[in-house]
Amino acid sequence: MKTITWRALRLIERELAPQLRKRLLPELPGSIVIGQEEITNLRPLGFRTPGRTRAGRLSLSGRLGDTKVKVYTARNEQHANIRLALQDGALGRLRLPDVLVNHGDLIVERWIDGEPLSGLTLTDKAKAAELVHEALLSKSLTELPSGFLNDPGFCYLVDYLLERIGPWVHWDSVDDFVAEWKCRYSSLSPVIPARVCHPDLSEANIIREFESGDLYVVDNELLGVGRGWVLDYQNSFVHGYGFSELDHEVAVLTFIDYSWRLRHLSKALALGDFSRAKSILEPSVMK
Repeated sequence: MKTITWRALRLIERELAPQLRKRLLPELPGSIVIGQEEITNLRPLGFRTPGRTRAGRLSLSGRLGDTKVKVYTARNEQHANIRLALQDGALGRLRLPDVLVNHGDLIVERWIDGEPLSGLTLTDKAKAAELVHEALLSKSLTELPSGFLNDPGFCYLVDYLLERIGPWVHWDSVDDFVAEWKCRYSSLSPVIPARVCHPDLSEANIIREFESGDLYVVDNELLGVGRGWVLDYQNSFVHGYGFSELDHEVAVLTFIDYSWRLRHLSKALALGDFSRAKSILEPSVMK
């Protein structure tokens, strides 16, 4: 009898999730008051951890009056302030949903009614890939207050990838790898500028709005500012289209490779795939 791998389970989950979500994720009782606005008709988003993202953030749909919205939490209030500052233009011609309400670390975005890139034609996907690649090359922070650069409130590399490793850092092989990554991060921080970072520009997170035809980036819980942008290209769907990446010196390229391995290591450990984690920790460069 063959053993079902975690990858096979994820494929099964992805196929079944749309059918099961309606049955398993009913409307929540009550409401949420954010500032002075009441959000009603709350429904948890996501399937594996309903109502929470993998980063442990609140993630719900709801209604603000007659408007459908998405409600989620940032890592902290400063991270929420970054989201308010990052609006149209932050990701080139890709748009971000309007923030309708926020208070503390809570953010309410307008719900984008549309179709994800995964459902579009190959031609439309290719056109979208050009815009995503353009955004990856052109991101800048020229319009952000300097205080956001010094205290962004959230760093994808440190506050998500490293944090996701959690207690497994006590595994000696993991500890050695993390120590080496931290050493490289510390030495290269002065030469890698802080920029806008969106680590999940996947097909599922880019929606073509039915009414306007504009492309919107959703699932912005990990949107932030920092040095995590060095992985945005690998984390996006455009790496399969043969676009060129930014030019980097060899030391930075090595750091990017270490960070890519860190991303996969933290994911494998979070999923309990220790065989995969062991292979990532091998001296050979992960491809």
